[in-house]
Amino acid sequence: MNRRALLAATGSSLAAALAGCADSSPSPGRDTATDAPTTTFDGTPASDLTRRAVPDPPRTASLDAAREFVRRYERAVLHNDVVEAAPDDDQPVRTEVSAVRTDVLADIAGGDENPAGVLVASDGSARLQREDGGYTRYRALVVHYVADGVHRVQPYNAYRCAEPAVPTGQTGDDARPANLQLYDFGDGEGARVSVAVDGRETGERAFFSRYDFGELGLVVQPGVVAEAGRFDVSVATQAGGVDSLTWVPEPGTPSWTGLTVVVLPDGAVVAGVFDPAIPSSFTNDLCHRLDD
Repeated sequence: MNRRALLAATGSSLAAALAGCADSSPSPGRDTATDAPTTTFDGTPASDLTRRAVPDPPRTASLDAAREFVRRYERAVLHNDVVEAAPDDDQPVRTEVSAVRTDVLADIAGGDENPAGVLVASDGSARLQREDGGYTRYRALVVHYVADGVHRVQPYNAYRCAEPAVPTGQTGDDARPANLQLYDFGDGEGARVSVAVDGRETGERAFFSRYDFGELGLVVQPGVVAEAGRFDVSVATQAGGVDSLTWVPEPGTPSWTGLTVVVLPDGAVVAGVFDPAIPSSFTNDLCHRLDD
């Protein structure tokens, strides 16, 4: 068991494997919280809008501290997004940052050599309104890794997608084949990750692929398997990080769409099944092919 344990946060919606010994199945609840809408300015000239400082990550990244930091970070970034797009004139404007929803995905328990951390997904928006119209900026399904004094962030607004290993239409029903997503929060130029999926009962190789991360820190792999079953998933990086879990995908459940691999800043890698609430503002239309 030479790996860090990926623990299900209390009340969270992460189904995780502990040293490859536990089943990956949806947990009963979701540790989701939403704050109140924040600062609103009425009648401020557009040219007088100023940026906000982005907060530093907490020195001690408990679940509550990580979630509150993500809210503050997202509020600042959303505010700055509308400020940067504001017209440079004296027309009065009204700006508002909506309530930011946070969704704790996982509490990563550290070991002797690996620090602990928290994975949090967030969703929020900000709007600038003036007499002749306005605009809204969204940050939907943003995934954050927060550890003691460390923060990495990856929006789900641009990603590289691999060719499906199993094309749509081979599931035997209307369901799309199960998929996988990989996040790279490493400090290097881009992690190299291999993922193998083997049938638990048969031992036959169901899926294998290697991924080289580029400038985009998110890769989406559609079409991993076409049918429900019980699989052993093994993950390894070029830096020596390894992890494994038993995956039991079933159409219509988080296990079918939530298989996720995360490369951490220290080079360690964790795998689990994540079930973030999909925000209403989420659009899934940006894809940069791996061979582009």
